[in-house]
Amino acid sequence: MSAASVRQLLQTRDPDCVLQAVELIRTLREPDLFAMALRGTHLHDGHLRLGPLLSTDGTTGIHAALALLGAAPATTQRDPSLRDPAHLDLSWETLGTLPHAPGFFRRLSWLDLSENPLHTLPDWVGTLARLRGLALTRTGLARVPDALGSLTGLRALYLDSNQLTALPPALSALDRLEDVFVNHNRLTELSTAAGWPQLRCLVASCNTISALPDSLPPWRRLVHLELGRNPLGSLPPWLPELRRLEHLGLAHTDISELPEGLGALSRLRRLDLRGNPIGFLPTSLLDSLPALRELDLRETELSLDQVEVLRRHRRRSPLRILRGSP
Repeated sequence: MSAASVRQLLQTRDPDCVLQAVELIRTLREPDLFAMALRGTHLHDGHLRLGPLLSTDGTTGIHAALALLGAAPATTQRDPSLRDPAHLDLSWETLGTLPHAPGFFRRLSWLDLSENPLHTLPDWVGTLARLRGLALTRTGLARVPDALGSLTGLRALYLDSNQLTALPPALSALDRLEDVFVNHNRLTELSTAAGWPQLRCLVASCNTISALPDSLPPWRRLVHLELGRNPLGSLPPWLPELRRLEHLGLAHTDISELPEGLGALSRLRRLDLRGNPIGFLPTSLLDSLPALRELDLRETELSLDQVEVLRRHRRRSPLRILRGSP
């Protein structure tokens, strides 16, 4: 098959012909064919820009480019952006499947697949040993493959706005995770998160979590904890042990009282108690939270008089107390 014949297949813009040309190039393994097909294709701020021969309608061009990049000899990748890419942003590309290109993906430290109707992930994603960040926001996932537990270098994981009912125990091996977003799912518990000792930010709002772990997770570094809109009902006694917390979100969690010793959170800057049946807060709590800058009491059962007492008690501090209609 000549270069002219492959070019002709690519120039048809027909998805089937384009994919046929790609398979031919991958089979023949001639550097000149790879270079011809990929001419003009490059990465710009992590976004894949397709050259003239791969610019087809739909997602065919992206699949074709990634398949070629995963198999191309290094000598054909003359664009420096493609030789050792660190960041690939494929968000909002309407990908129904993830292009099979582990040879190209394996070099990445950050991969963003958000806002694509993927629904599933291939197990080979677990071989991307260099990954430090993986974004899978709103990808239709109903489950996370156990293979992701092999990504032990991962620092950030975004699984928000999916259909997850559980996080597999295999993910507890991700002991370098620092930022995790699992909000807007259908999770009922967070036991897997107890394996993440480096955690600094955990956002798990808008799930169906009814209880937190019985014993204190190794979250000594946790700064931001968001649990709003979960039917918790009560809070564990170990919560005040999270001494580095600066944000604690507990809106609409059906709690009526706070754990004793919450004042130990001396770094807490924002406390969100919206929409809970809390009828009383002692002024002593405000005294023990010197860093507190915002206290959200909207839709609670505290009377306006009680809120005014709290306001007067801290009138000389920059504390903002929210009360009334949202």
